[in-house]
Amino acid sequence: MADYLAKNPDHPIAALQPYIRLNVGFVFTNADIGAVRTVVTSNRVPAPARPGAIAPEDVYVEPGPTGCDPGQTNYFQSMNVPTKIVRGQIEITSRVLMCVAGDKVSPTAAALLDKLNIKPFSFGVVVNVVYSDGVCFDPRVLDLSEIDLINKFRAGVNAIAAIGMEVGFPTIASLPHSLTNAFTNMLAITLETDFDFPQASAYITAVTSAAAAAPAGGAAAGGAPAADAAPEPSSSSSAGGAAADLFGGSGSSSDDSSS
Repeated sequence: MADYLAKNPDHPIAALQPYIRLNVGFVFTNADIGAVRTVVTSNRVPAPARPGAIAPEDVYVEPGPTGCDPGQTNYFQSMNVPTKIVRGQIEITSRVLMCVAGDKVSPTAAALLDKLNIKPFSFGVVVNVVYSDGVCFDPRVLDLSEIDLINKFRAGVNAIAAIGMEVGFPTIASLPHSLTNAFTNMLAITLETDFDFPQASAYITAVTSAAAAAPAGGAAAGGAPAADAAPEPSSSSSAGGAAADLFGGSGSSSDDSSS
């Protein structure tokens, strides 16, 4: 590969060169990369604990019968493993930590695990990097679902809208909020003055009709007390109506950008 890259220094496979170290292998595929990774990493072989090996995870010996005869009680006691004799065999009475993740496996721990026929570790392929179209990326990217991508996109849109609103710079993300806030201000002016415009009249009529229908609905449901007066249009309540009247729709674009 080094000779090939010396003659073709701009070839895309140059991105793989830093990862070709020690015992590595390549899996070539035209299928879905995530599905191929699942198949490759799911094939693992149980392995015993070897003295001096680095434990990849904590290893415990669980309570229960060992199948060893009572004559081996001293062997377990020398390793501080609590036992008792039950029906002519040694039984471990409590859970014992034998190996700590990141530490070397001791000879005594390896011997006990081998005696109990416990194979706590496993061998298999680990995917270190994924290469596609000249780009290398972490395999954890394959764990991202469509929902994760949508949520990250929404978070980015929210951030852009917030920055645009704060600095007063209009963007596609902040424009619906700016128009809704403008409508809210104009509606407040309409309520305090004689100024009027069609969208404000339609919104006020809708709110008034809803408030007038509330007592009738409450009486029909069983005579529950109704609201005393129609609610004053607030910034939150007018936002939905403003978006619907201004854009001639349901205002879903504004809701999506702020979710």
